[in-house]
Amino acid sequence: MTTDIPDLFADPAPPVERDTAAEELSRWAAVINDLRNGGGVWAMVLGHPEPERSDPFKPEGEWVDLDERLWTVSSTDFAWWAGHAHPTVRRIVAMHEACAPELLDRLAEDPWVEIRQAALGNAALDASTLTRAAERDPVEWLREAANEPEPQVHGRCGRCGRKVKRPDRFLTCSIRCSVSQGKERLEDGTYSRRTGRLWQLGWPNEYVWEVAGYYRPGSGGMSGAGPTFDPVALGFVPGLNAKECEEVLAALVDHQGLTGEQAVTVIDEMAQSMDGPSVLDACTAKQAPDQTTQYNVRKP
Repeated sequence: MTTDIPDLFADPAPPVERDTAAEELSRWAAVINDLRNGGGVWAMVLGHPEPERSDPFKPEGEWVDLDERLWTVSSTDFAWWAGHAHPTVRRIVAMHEACAPELLDRLAEDPWVEIRQAALGNAALDASTLTRAAERDPVEWLREAANEPEPQVHGRCGRCGRKVKRPDRFLTCSIRCSVSQGKERLEDGTYSRRTGRLWQLGWPNEYVWEVAGYYRPGSGGMSGAGPTFDPVALGFVPGLNAKECEEVLAALVDHQGLTGEQAVTVIDEMAQSMDGPSVLDACTAKQAPDQTTQYNVRKP
């Protein structure tokens, strides 16, 4: 008599047929994920790399945990952060639940529309601030939104008010709006082109990001459809835009004999006791005093 010995490694389940459609979908999902993360597929499809920063307003460095820290800071420190030179920081403050109504009132008139949006969408906002924005905000769609019974300002394109979506990443609804917004901000001085001169002036790295600079529609929405990305400088002194900061830096470098890094140090120290316009006046006046003496910065 023979005894059948069971095969311990046998799989009793029937063979599974390959789902080629699911595999194809999975491959495309991986490509999309790579695009979103700035991977090599972006360069392969669009012909140029996506910037390292997936979102210019994404906090970096010491600002990564600012949202958490704001819960425990004093009112004085909270106000200091609300007046910070970097738009990312002011936007974090404007969106924070602990932001005081008087600070939101100030942030609701910020030069950056993204910060005004954040302030106007904060539940702690005073009704009087919302009424003022509905009457005189410079952006038409934001005025209209402020007039609504329940204003909806978050997640909307700062330029035209439509829903924000990829692939532009600049809190606008499309690449076209991103490009137009970048051009407008270069014209009004919010941005300054990151030229060789600015590199020599020692512009602080945290005040540089990349914006959509050129757009050419492509066939089928693929090759050629993405924007180019151009580096631009932002103002690093509260109350001064990029063009004005460039004037201040150039004045100290050209007329005071400082290096760019030394000039930035002087400007930072001046900004501790002077507002932005006063810094600009002091550094660009024809008979400007030797700022290096006052702030103990040694000339090269």
